[in-house]
Amino acid sequence: MHTASPSFQTTARPPLRWPGWIFNTLLTILFLGPIAAPLFRATGLPGVADLGLLAQVLLNTYICPTPAWAYEVAGYPMAVCARCWGATIGLWAARLMLVPGMHSQSWWADGLRGYRALPLPNRLLLSAAPVVLWPIEIIGT
Repeated sequence: MHTASPSFQTTARPPLRWPGWIFNTLLTILFLGPIAAPLFRATGLPGVADLGLLAQVLLNTYICPTPAWAYEVAGYPMAVCARCWGATIGLWAARLMLVPGMHSQSWWADGLRGYRALPLPNRLLLSAAPVVLWPIEIIGT
């Protein structure tokens, strides 16, 4: 005799979406932090200068592969090199492109549609190009 196993109904849940302010806060910290760190250090104030040094050490250790190439601001190096800081600017640009409510006539939307129209291998190659250039530049110099 065969007994029927209980059937479990699964309902499709919408994907969990983080609030936009979380992304904006993280990107703002990543953008302002590298330039704020040398400014904090330049103040010479005990707590503030130490905070700037901590930010520089953390970003140099865990984010930037070439901290020696950082620009100097107020006599102290930025917490990341110009390429890493530029990558943050690129993340901001991508974030702004994907903000809900963008007008379909905007040049951001046109660029995004053009990117999506590329074949998948070309999209992957275009997306990976900046990441591949970093090790080539580091090895080549």
